[in-house]
This record gives sequence, structure tokens and C-alpha cells, in this order.
Amino acid sequence: MVKKIKINMKDRIIGLLFVIIWYVSVLAGFFTLICPILPLAIISPKKYRKLSDKVFGMWEPFTAAMLEIFFGTRIYLTGDKINPYESSVLIMNHRTRVDWGFLWLALFHCCQPNAHNVKYVLKSSLMHLPGPGWVMQTCSFIFVHRNWSRDKFLINQMINYLNNSDQLYQVLIFPEGTDLTEDTIRKSHKYADEKNYERYYKVLHPKTSGFAFIVQKMKTGGQLKAIYDITIGYPKTIPISERDLIKGKFPEEVHLHVKRYSSRILPHQEKDLKKWLRSIWKGKEMLLQNFYTVKHFPTEKLKEDSYENINFQIKINGETSHEKSSHEFELNSLQYTSSNEKSIINENADADDDDDDDEDEDNNKMKNSHNWNNPYKTPNYRPSHLLSIVLGFWMILTNGFHQMVASIYFTRYKKKPQVIKKLE
Repeated sequence: MVKKIKINMKDRIIGLLFVIIWYVSVLAGFFTLICPILPLAIISPKKYRKLSDKVFGMWEPFTAAMLEIFFGTRIYLTGDKINPYESSVLIMNHRTRVDWGFLWLALFHCCQPNAHNVKYVLKSSLMHLPGPGWVMQTCSFIFVHRNWSRDKFLINQMINYLNNSDQLYQVLIFPEGTDLTEDTIRKSHKYADEKNYERYYKVLHPKTSGFAFIVQKMKTGGQLKAIYDITIGYPKTIPISERDLIKGKFPEEVHLHVKRYSSRILPHQEKDLKKWLRSIWKGKEMLLQNFYTVKHFPTEKLKEDSYENINFQIKINGETSHEKSSHEFELNSLQYTSSNEKSIINENADADDDDDDDEDEDNNKMKNSHNWNNPYKTPNYRPSHLLSIVLGFWMILTNGFHQMVASIYFTRYKKKPQVIKKLE
């Protein structure tokens, strides 16, 4: 049961101010940055795609900075870093309606350099929102109508378009299709009983058709390099909807665990991909059951691979989580790789050598582009907190180069890097 907290007037005012600033920044960016480049969509579609994605990428850190400036929301990350030099599929549990905002904050830190190009798969009603809906359409987000025959055609068109755009991209899917509520849990239980599946309480049973189709399309187009399984948890305050944000009900902490799976281990057949996703969701349920008991995700060293050994951990009561601590618990029951998945890995162990070479090249490019000994190294200058807020308002009113706000804020307040530690 979600713990109810008392919201005072100050929190309500700050929450409303945050939402207003966020919404105005969306409108400012759309009319002053997106609209002027719309003719490029006809003249040079590929240049338009690249430029519009760049503009949206400049705006994302602004939201991340505002969350910390206004509410001090802390992000705790464990697992694998996201490689921006590969096209991938991101799958994530949908705990609340506002997970997307905190995912942006997490991506700002776990994707270094910050060059991701994420396309969200969202319900079609969101495309009609004045402002945000317009921006999401221009940035090629994928909208679904929950009618598979219709959605299959639309997804096919969008993936073909992205494959031909000469850009790396990531597709974010919420396989559950909706957020976790008492009503959706009941529906998930009913579905599980009909299919003779195990009942879940921390996640919903995933819808597998869209995931399998997107993975196959990206693999066919030679784009897919990895699957990133992201698990999000809120140990304290859980904002259920946008109304909670307006009331100032923001989480003190948001925890995310990232697990990378190379596309080489994925099955080829649609039915096997669906089975693979269900096995991942079973592991996610177990992971979250323990998370809400101990209030943090487990951390473990992964195999010494060219990319997967770049991991990072949280600090718990002054100790890094790989040290001996009272918070440690046995991980044997929480292994993501089930016996079924291991058999799938073995069946696909003979992947093409060309794919291996391409992935190694991408991994080396990522490591060479950043100093992993100090992945969050920042400039020496330290502008004031007030300057960050003033610049935020200034950029909203003048064409909105929002990334500058985030850069200034995170160079002044280095709290986030202090709670993230690279594995020794």
C-alpha cells in the first residue's frame, strides 16, 4: 500500500511552478526551435531528423536539472551503463504515470556521453496534447492504438523510417502497456489465471507482441545491438499521476537498475522472443519484491566483457554496496538469466562474427570517448545555485537552449556523482 503523505501549501506552489515552467519550456522550444526547421522535413528529411533530435536532446537535461533544483530528487543507479553508440531497445516496468520524467534524469547520468536518441512507444491519445504531443510527433515517437492489426502497420512504418535515417536510435517500450494500479493488478491476475501464469504483484504481465515485432524489425534492418532491461522503484514517496506532481508530491529517491543483453543472445523466432520477455518479467517481479523490502537494488559484478564491466553502484549508509554490509543479501534467487534463457543463449551462441566486430568497435568508441576513471568529472568553475535558476528562466524566454541550465547546475552541485561509484 502506498504511504500517504501530507502536502503543505509550499509544496503545492513549488509543484505548480515546476509544471508551469516545464510546460512553457516545451511550448517555447516547439515554436522557436522546432517550427523553423519543419521545412527541412520536405527538403532534406535526414537532416531534419538529425536536427530535430538534437534540439530535443538539448531540452531533456533541462527537466533533469529542474527536478533537482526544485525538489532535490536523488537518482540511484546500479547495473550497466547505456551505450549511446549502438541502436537498442529499452524495456522498463511502468510503476507510475510519470516514470518518463525520472527516466530522463536517470538517462542523463547512466548514458555517457549524453548522446542517446530515445523514441518512446506511447498510447496514441498523448499525441494530441497541445505542446508536448506536437514535440513528440516531430521527434518520431511511436504511438499505438492498442489495436494490434493497426499498430503493427504503424510500427512497421516507423521502424523502417528510423532504420533509413542514418542515425543510431533507441526504442523505449513499456511492455505492461499501462501503469501499476489496483485495477490493473486485478486485470493482470485475471489474465495470469486464464493463461496459467504466476500472479505478479509488483509488475503486470507484459504484452509481448509489440516487443517481439520491434526486435525482429530492428534485427532485420541490421540496427539492433542490445536490449536494456530497466527496473524502476520508488522506496519512499510514489507519485502516481501528473496531479501528484502539481501538488508537489515528488519522490525523494528514485532507484533504477539497468541490465544489458547483447542482441547476439536473443532468439530469432517470435514465439521465443515472447517467451524470453516473460522470463525477464518474472525476474523483474522477484527483483522488485526484494527492493521494497531492503529499499535498494542488489549489485553484482558482471562478466569481464569489453562493455559490460562498466558498472556503477550506490552507497548505502556510507558503504559501497559491494563491501560487506548488513544490507547485503543472497542473489541466487534474483538471477535475471533463467534456465530457459540460458538455453536460448546457447542456441544463439553461433552469431555472425561481423556482428561481434561491429559491437566491439562501438564499445571501444564509447570507452575512448570518456574518462571512465572519473566518469562524472566536471569543470572547475562553480556558479551559484541562483544563477542556475535565473538562466533557466532566461532560456525559456529566449529560444530555450536548456542544456546549459543542466550543465551549470550539475557542475555546481555534484551530489549525483557522489552516490554513484564505478565497480573496482
